[in-house]
This record gives sequence, C-alpha cells and structure tokens, in this order.
Amino acid sequence: MKRANDIVFLIPAAGFSSRMNAFKPLLPLAGKPALAWLLDSLIELQSGQIALITGHQANRLKARFGGSQLRLIFNPEYQTGMLSSVCAGIRAYQDDLPKGFILQPADCPLLPGEVVRQIIEASEIFPDRFIVACYRNKKGHPLYIPAVRALELLRYEGERGLKGFMAPFNPSMVRLDVPYEEIMLDMDTPEDYRKLQERLEENKERRINRFLIVRHGQIQQHAEPIMLGQLDVAMSETGRQEAETAAAWIERRQAGRSIRAIYASDLKRTRETAEIIQKLIAPQAEIILDPGLRERNLGKLDGMFVREFRESYPELYKARGEAIADFKFDETAENQQELAERSFQALDRIRQQTTADGDTVIVTHDGVIKSWFSEWWELPYEQFFRVRYGTGRCFVREEMDQRSTLKETTLPT
Repeated sequence: MKRANDIVFLIPAAGFSSRMNAFKPLLPLAGKPALAWLLDSLIELQSGQIALITGHQANRLKARFGGSQLRLIFNPEYQTGMLSSVCAGIRAYQDDLPKGFILQPADCPLLPGEVVRQIIEASEIFPDRFIVACYRNKKGHPLYIPAVRALELLRYEGERGLKGFMAPFNPSMVRLDVPYEEIMLDMDTPEDYRKLQERLEENKERRINRFLIVRHGQIQQHAEPIMLGQLDVAMSETGRQEAETAAAWIERRQAGRSIRAIYASDLKRTRETAEIIQKLIAPQAEIILDPGLRERNLGKLDGMFVREFRESYPELYKARGEAIADFKFDETAENQQELAERSFQALDRIRQQTTADGDTVIVTHDGVIKSWFSEWWELPYEQFFRVRYGTGRCFVREEMDQRSTLKETTLPT
C-alpha cells in the first residue's frame, strides 16, 4: 500500500486494559467503539498508512477493524508493555522505512485532525526531531518519531521504556502547543472514560478561532541580494503566482468555512498578496492594513547590497552573524525582541476583532512569522531563524475564543 506523505501512524492496542477492567479499544463511546473514533479521524485525513498493533484480544480487533484501510500487526511480546508494541510496528516497516512515525495510543481516541496536520507540517521543517503536541505546556499525544530515531529505538535496552529512550532528546524536542484538551485524555480508568464522554458533549458547543498566516509572495528581484526589511518593494510576477497558490491552498483548507477579514502590513508586497487572496476566494472580506505587521526595521542597513554590507562593515557583519536576535545596525533599527513586541501587539489587536462568523487571514513577513513561532514553539529565535521556507507559504493557527481558558494553538503547513 502506498504511504501518503511517507508517514505511518502507529496505534498500539495490545494491552490488557487491567485498570479499566474492560477492553478499552472496544468500549462504546457515543454510539461506536472508542477506537473507531481515532481510526475514522485518521482515515478521513488520508495523511499516511495506519498500523494497528494488536496483542491481547487480537482476534476481536481483527474482526471489527480488519480491512484494506489499515494494517494489522501482531505483537507476540505484548505482555511486556507498550514499548514492545511500538517496536513491533517500526520493525514491520524496517525494510521500507517511512520518513517518520506518528504514535497515538488506542486509549486516546479523540484526536483532532488539525493537530495531526500540524505535526506533519512541523516534521517538514524539523524532519529529524521528536515532535509532540502539548496542552497548557504539558505533553500529550500524538508523538512524531523520525526514522533515524525509530531505528535507534529498536536497539534500545535501557530502563523506563519509551520515556527512558527519549529523555536525552527532551531539550531538542519540538513542542506544539494546541488548544485541544483531547490530546491529554486517555481511558486508563472508569473516571477517565467518563471524562471522555463528557468532552464529546462539550465539543458540540466549543468554538475555535482560526488564523491563516501567509508570508507574502516573492518581491521584484535586484541585481544582487539585498538586506530587506521595511524597504517598500512590489511583488514580482512569480510572487503574484505564489499569492494565487496560497489562495488556492486556503480555499482547500477552508472546507466551507468563510473568511471574515484579511489583515496585512501596509507594505506593497503584503498588500498585493492580500488583494489577490481577496479577489480569488474572499471578495466579501475587508482588507485591514496594520503597520504593526511590518518586517523588522533594519535602519540604514535596509536595502543595502549584502556584498556591500559584508565588505564595508566587516565587524558589524560578523556581529550580526554571531547574535542575530540582538543585532541593530543603528539606533533607528529594531532587534528581534522589539520586532516581537510590536508584532504581538498587532496580533492582539486582530484577536480583539475576531468573531464567530469566519476565519481571519494575516499576510505578513518572514521575520514576524519566525518571531511568533519561536515564541509559540518555545524555540530560541536564533535556532528558528535558520529555518528556510519559501515566499507564499501558509500556516495555520487555532485558538479558543475569549470565553475559554484554552489558548495558544500553533502550526505550519
């Protein structure tokens, strides 16, 4: 079976369910088996092959879920714990290794599709790191395991199972903070089971604000590379095509959801991108320009050829390379912290205007986007600064509205 996006979902469902006193994957949850909620969500996403690892009650799971849309893998060592099931799943793909595995235990059945999409998108930026979804800064599920670590896991003989193996990688792990408490909810006990049932009822009344964040299209090219900050340069023809592609991507992602407003910085390249998106997919949406969404102010360095900067100011050029976040060419320029404060203030103004009647598009710049995501993903800006993605790139961020204590969702696409 071909693997879409070269991702495999590992669903361990081999345990005894001893604390629950009932076989958790087949417990009824709002009219269907608990495991069916998870499998239906993953099948609908069509984001990768699904591998169900069985052990205890394997025949019952095969009778209920056996079929062409998922692969059943029996773990003969299921009595030893979940790590053996994870390894059994990885071992089944050892000869045709995907780029990574997404681990989601069967007893965590409520998995929002947007969380999966964001995990996959983050794996494109950080392909060799563990990535985990978090709620209120606490790690939940799913967990992305890159292929290189999966092979190392097969050779692990230490203590504490998967947690023990992952301990050395915790400092470099990418944590995606999402507004879904579901990623923390499992079914270990009857009380946990009751909370899951309650959450399904609560979900009917929850509302999530969605922000579609777009980097502007490519600018008109100069004779050689320049230091680009707030210099007001128009888009190129390639940039206009990238804006059209971004509009098409947003339209596919919307699935019937409307766009209420489009915010953009007041520079030509973001304004033109916003106008193209409005014309193609959101003629009803107002374009609102906010200077707070501008790129980082480079002062007198703005617009200078990179070669000229390197040759005429070698010490400053070196200083910028060593401390990009703190660097200021002159007193009129901004450092990264000043950019972050200004752009987050603009984002707060946008949040205050969000309503329940549609999503919000934000067209901004590379420096602003990296400032936001370095904060949301809790990564040093210097580390995130080195991440490269193209102009016209789109990202998704979801947040609960002001009536809820849930907040701070993330993620790229």
